[in-house]
Amino acid sequence: MKGMTMKETIEEQAVVDDAACAECLTRPRVLERLGPYLENAVHNTHGKSIRHFLELDTEALVAAVGDRHANEILEEAQAEGGSKVLSECEAAGVWAVCRHNKDYPNALKVLKDPPAVLFGRGDYSRFFWLTVDECVSIVGSRRATSYGLEVSRSLGHEFAAEGRAVVSGLALGIDGSAHRGALEAGLTVAVLATGPDRAYPVSHTRLYRKIVEEGIVLSEMPPGARAWKWCFPARNRIIAALSATTIVVEAAARSGSMTAARYAEDLGRQVAAVPGLITSGNAAGTNELIAKGATLVRDASDVQ
Repeated sequence: MKGMTMKETIEEQAVVDDAACAECLTRPRVLERLGPYLENAVHNTHGKSIRHFLELDTEALVAAVGDRHANEILEEAQAEGGSKVLSECEAAGVWAVCRHNKDYPNALKVLKDPPAVLFGRGDYSRFFWLTVDECVSIVGSRRATSYGLEVSRSLGHEFAAEGRAVVSGLALGIDGSAHRGALEAGLTVAVLATGPDRAYPVSHTRLYRKIVEEGIVLSEMPPGARAWKWCFPARNRIIAALSATTIVVEAAARSGSMTAARYAEDLGRQVAAVPGLITSGNAAGTNELIAKGATLVRDASDVQ
C-alpha cells in the first residue's frame, strides 16, 4: 500500500485478511446472485423501494424476493461460508471488513440497513481513520452542464485542500468532476454500485485507477459484481451516510442525487445544494432543495 514499509504492509494485510466473518460474507454473495430477481421484485412491488428490501435480514430478503431460485442461492452462499468471496478478494487485490469488526465505520452503523461487508481497494488504514466530520459528499447529474462541472471540480479541490475526504459515486458528470478536483489537492472516496474491482462506467477507468492509487474505492458488492438498477440507490445511502454533509450540485427534480439528499436528511445530516438557473431542468432539484431549507453553497466556506 502506498507510502508503507514492507513490514507495515504485511502487518496490515494480516488484519485485513481477518476483517470479515463468514456470516457477514454470505450477505453480499446473496445480493450479487439475487441481482436480477431483486430487480424484478423492486419493479413489481408497488410502493416498496430497494430500501424496504435491504432492511430485511438475509433469509427474509430471500423470502420477499419470492423466486424459486432464491432459496437455492441462499443455500449455496451459506455452504461457501465466505471462503470463495475471500479468495476472489485476494485475487482482485480487494480488502473486506464486516460490521462486526472494530474498523467498520461508525458512520454506517446508523443506517437501518448497513452493508454487512465493505469491500475496497486503496489505503485501508487511511479510510478507517476518517470520521463523518472529515468527509463531504458531492453528487449530481450525469448530464452535467459546463457550469456544474466547473463548480463540482472547484468544490472537490477546496474541500480536499482543507483536509476533508470528498465522497462521490464515480458516475459521469458531477461525480467524476468532484473526484478529479479532490485528487488535485487531497483524498477522495469513490463508492461503486458494482464490485470494487470494476471501473463503472468503463470510460472512467483511468480515473478509477488513479483513485485506487491515491484514494479509496468502496462497495458493498463483492469483486466481479455487476450493477443492477437497484444498486445505484443502494450505493447512494452509503455516500450519504459517510459524510456530515451531502452537497447536490446539479440534479433534476427526480434523480439519484435527490435520493442521496433524502438519505442524508433522514440521517439528520446537513443537506446542501448549489443554486442554478430557474429555467434549467438540471437545476430543478437543487433549487427545490434550497427552497425547502437546504444550505446554499457558493464555495467550501458555506459548509461548516
